[in-house]
This record gives sequence, C-alpha cells and structure tokens, in this order.
Amino acid sequence: MASQSSQDRALSINQILRQNPRDQLYVEPLKWTHDHLRHLEVSFVEPKELHPFDPVSRDSKLWDTVNFTGRNELSSQEVRLRAVEDLLQKADKSLSFEDDLYLCFHRKQQKLDCTFSLEPGQDIPLAAYVDHMSIVAKREGTVKSKLKSKSTNTSIEISKSKSELKLKKITPENPLYDPFIAAILIALAQAQQRATTVSRPHTKDKVVVDPEDLKPLATDGRTYDVRLLVNFREDACFMLYKAVISSAFLAKFNDLDYAPSTSAPMKIELSDIPFKPRISLHRRAFNELFPERQGTGGDSDERSTDSEKSPKNKTRASADSNEPSSDSQGPYSESRGSTDSYDVDSSYHDY
Repeated sequence: MASQSSQDRALSINQILRQNPRDQLYVEPLKWTHDHLRHLEVSFVEPKELHPFDPVSRDSKLWDTVNFTGRNELSSQEVRLRAVEDLLQKADKSLSFEDDLYLCFHRKQQKLDCTFSLEPGQDIPLAAYVDHMSIVAKREGTVKSKLKSKSTNTSIEISKSKSELKLKKITPENPLYDPFIAAILIALAQAQQRATTVSRPHTKDKVVVDPEDLKPLATDGRTYDVRLLVNFREDACFMLYKAVISSAFLAKFNDLDYAPSTSAPMKIELSDIPFKPRISLHRRAFNELFPERQGTGGDSDERSTDSEKSPKNKTRASADSNEPSSDSQGPYSESRGSTDSYDVDSSYHDY
C-alpha cells in the first residue's frame, strides 16, 4: 500500500485516494482508522507521564454529574455534557457553547458530535469537549443494518454478525488515540480559519466561506492552536488533547488537489487533568483549555464533601471501585479491534 511519510513527496488528498482505491478512505470521521492518520500525517505524541491514578468517590457530586450513568445512555451523555459546561462556566460565566462543528472537505461537510466554546462576542471557536461514550455510541450506529419487517431470526443473526465485524474494523485498539479526536481538532482549526477569514460582527447566522477563497491561505504561514477535552467514563480525570495546525495542513482539505511543497504533519499532544483536588478542577480545566484567558473561578461548592475529608470514605471508595491501580493503564490499554479496511460510506453532504 502506498503511504505518505515525512521522507516522501507530499501528496494531495486526491492523489492519496487514487493510489489507495481499495482502502475505502472516503468515509465519515467516525469510520476513520489509523490508515487515515497515516496518510494525512497525523500522529499522537506519547505522553511522558500521566498523573498517578486516584479514584474519586462514587458518592461525590462530581462523580454523579461528570460520570453520570442512567438507564438511557443518550440522556446520560446529556447530563454529563451539562455538568462539564457548568464546570467551565464556573471559571468564566461569559463562556458560550455550540454543537454545530463541521469537518469540511472542500465543498462537503460532516457534522461532528461534540460541543465547542466561542470567543465571547465573536464566532471564533476556542476549544471543544466530547464524551468518549458518545463517540462509541455514534460509531456503533454507523454499522447497524436496517432490518426488514419480515426478517427471520437467521437473517437477524447474520446481520448482527456483519455489523459486529464492521464495528471491530473501525474501532481503535486504544481509545486514547481515537482517530475521531483528530477529526475534531482539524475541524476546530478549520472553523478558526474560516472565522478569521471573513470579518463580520457576531451573529447567530453562519456565514459559509467558499473554499476557493481559502486556497491563497495555504502559504500564509499561519498556525491554529486547538484544544479538546475528553471525558472517558469510569476514569478519574479528563484527557486534554492539543495541536498546532498549519495553514498548509488545512489546505489539503480546502483544495483536494493541493500537495504541500514540503511535509505538513499534525502532531497531537495529550495530558490528563485529574479530578482531584475537586475544589480547583474548574480553574485547572479552564486554564488548560483557554490558556490565553486564564479565568479565575470562585470556590467549589464541594469544599466540604465528606469523600474529600474522610479517610474512611476514601478507603471505602477505593474498595468499592473497580478502577485499576495507579500503575495500570486502565481503559486505554484495552484491545478493541483491528484497523483494517472497511465499507465505503457517503455520509458527507454538500453545503
């Protein structure tokens, strides 16, 4: 299989698609695999060190909200989303959030399942948040077959087996390095580039930027600093993903025939933001997501939470928890399937 590396001549996206017709690369971001990252020259930088694992009491308000799990997973995701928004607004009440982030592919676009915040008074996206369980649920939905009303038990089982096989092929072995995370970061950078291209007052109406107008920006030398906060359920920390994306990298999506004169890679750094101490979580999360603003929030309403103060409760929480110990990799080490080729998908739509 032909691939692109920093030592090879840079290829345009159309060239990559033509040279790899059997890989079925033209699919929605939820179906991206390691192959997409390799061809696009996207890589995750291995974290030097993550904080020692320290379980949070399941009895705390923080755990109840940020890791809320109810009978309905969709409603649970909504509760967790509101909890994170409230947490960040505790540090800066001027923050606003939207959920219409799109990955643009020349004149086509795909809405991504995440929430992002805007620069107050402007349409410039600053950072995004996504619940990893929502990625898992949405990905499962992309492979489910529509059964006919008269389907037999045998046909149902066959359909189920096919769906499971497809899901296995597009599920990353290590969720910490989920390709969908890269797609969100790219979409954030695209949104920043588009927002700064058109000078206009703040308005709820979205202004679509013609990708032809973005072509001259390929060599402007600008970079876009993007950040993403991810909540992995059953974990005692947020994961923070950061990338500085160049105009040359984005140009490959604006012009599918554009091949950078030199390699234009994208590197994603990751670190963790432990929940503890809970009293400062809102400030720490805010300052990591918005370093240029450095918000200062009020004191946490969980200052006197018993689980923080009582050694007895700490011991009970550790005993009750099914979490791994500090020297374990937790859910990130779980093997979740290969990254082989998969079916063609046409969910991108024109704008």
